[in-house]
Amino acid sequence: MHISSRVKRFRTRLLLYHNSRIMFLTTFSLCFFCLFVLNMSKKEREDAQTEGYERARRMLKVCTNMSLQSRRIEEVTLRKSSDNSVILCPIFKIGSTFWRRVFYMENAPHLKNTINPYAFPFDANSYAKVYYIHHPTISQAMTKIMFTRDPYARLLSFYVDKLLSPNPVYWKIVGRVAISSIREKSSAHSLQCGCDLTFAEFIKHVIKTFENKQAVDPHFQSMHVLCNPCEMKYTMIGKMESFSTDALEVVSKLNLSSTLEFLKMNGNSLAELDALLETVNQPYLFQHKYLKCISVDEALKRSWRTLQIRGIIGKQQRFPVVMGMGANTTQEEFKSLALAAREKSTLEERNQAKKEAFQELYRTVPLSNLEKIRRIYKEDFQLFDYDDMPSAIFDRNENVTFSNYLLNS
Repeated sequence: MHISSRVKRFRTRLLLYHNSRIMFLTTFSLCFFCLFVLNMSKKEREDAQTEGYERARRMLKVCTNMSLQSRRIEEVTLRKSSDNSVILCPIFKIGSTFWRRVFYMENAPHLKNTINPYAFPFDANSYAKVYYIHHPTISQAMTKIMFTRDPYARLLSFYVDKLLSPNPVYWKIVGRVAISSIREKSSAHSLQCGCDLTFAEFIKHVIKTFENKQAVDPHFQSMHVLCNPCEMKYTMIGKMESFSTDALEVVSKLNLSSTLEFLKMNGNSLAELDALLETVNQPYLFQHKYLKCISVDEALKRSWRTLQIRGIIGKQQRFPVVMGMGANTTQEEFKSLALAAREKSTLEERNQAKKEAFQELYRTVPLSNLEKIRRIYKEDFQLFDYDDMPSAIFDRNENVTFSNYLLNS
């Protein structure tokens, strides 16, 4: 990560300053530096040492060279702390459920002794409200935060969690609409259910939505449109790719000290367990809605594939339910099977499964459509420093081990 020359000079001087205290040096130059450090606010000294703040400074430099800088969004969806000192722009598929939980904890007085944000259910109705804050009410004294994610990974995450998984809600919202719009020959079953949209078709649907200037689902709307970073001038930008570290900085800013220490010790394992439980619960949560479209066997199989694609279990862990026995498999039994598969999967196997699935699914997308996606999310790639042509999906000469992650396999 590039660090500005000013920050480099500051860190060098700070190191010299600390050494001078130990060695009791009192030269004029060091005394001058002492005044420099003391004149900096505590917030400025802290911000200079955190990578997320450097990302925000880099982003603002990019803004000056983009026409986006003059674009205004009347309202930005924000979550705010109880004392209005911290605001965060939540984006779907970038830890939004986690932040609903954290801000719920911070805003609710009756939860002051609660330290585990994962103790709350996935979709609690009593979560903190989403505040719509107009730009004039934003104070420069606030710590303003947003989180970003590689656009290619974000698109895949939406497809896997909402369309490949047994989720009839999004089959209706996106699947049926996409199939009727882009598939030349569709069966009555597909048009009615929307449950068999392939990843390549989903990407084509995203492209058509943007090209026709239709209403874009917030799950795949551009990040800069959702959070308007050039206008908001965020203090810190966290990344999904370093979420476990960046999230701790936000929790610290919220003064949730007990939660901070708890997450330092347990955050990664709890996040993985939470993702596993959410995935294995879906076939049972939506069963009454999907049975007219797919069987319980198919729903369980899709959830198992989702666990592999997300890197929660390895691809070596074969689907354990005998076909035809899905309806007799209880939720607790399926959860136990998934937890056992998790224990048997090494970290290397899980990472490999996630990498292979990413490559395999994107290999089904024509390069011409990848180029269109690259142009659609051009500003996101530039503002947030992501590779717009990763070799993993653009280099079609690279060998890929196909592992049957496809929807129709």
